[in-house]
Amino acid sequence: MHDLAKPTAEILKVSGMMFDIGFEAINEEQSRKQVVDGANSNTWFMGHIITCRYHTANMMGLQVEVPWDGMFDKSIADVDQQKMPSLAEMKRAWDEISPRMLARLEELDEEFLNAEPPFKFPTENRTNWSAFAFMAMHEAYHVGQMSHNRRVMGVETIFSIAMKKMKEAAKNAEASA
Repeated sequence: MHDLAKPTAEILKVSGMMFDIGFEAINEEQSRKQVVDGANSNTWFMGHIITCRYHTANMMGLQVEVPWDGMFDKSIADVDQQKMPSLAEMKRAWDEISPRMLARLEELDEEFLNAEPPFKFPTENRTNWSAFAFMAMHEAYHVGQMSHNRRVMGVETIFSIAMKKMKEAAKNAEASA
């Protein structure tokens, strides 16, 4: 992996691990709940994050079809929640694109990373690597919103579950050492 891509890849890996936890300890009804009128539900955030990964994969040259035909491009106000995919469908789409996108990121060379992206991003640096870094930050931001929604609903937060998993992994590593 080129050095320019390494920090972004790290953010995407951590964000992806946290996103995966977002499927735990929550049901369809809770995931579709708007904690405040007009607020995005976790189902909307998940669909938005997944479709952004597909768009990012396309920017990297993978040429994949983005699921759900623009459903998650704007706010939840523009979407009939009854038409949103299930958590299981979202998990399948996530599991399909994430490893492919991360693998592609490893293959990108300096020339591609320094090229101008096909879209304008709110960054001063107009390069693909800066666009990918923005997309990683954008994804992490929405994962945080998902975790906050869970807290408001009384569902264990993504961070809390992640900390339990890390402590358990450390305990298992210590026991096997």
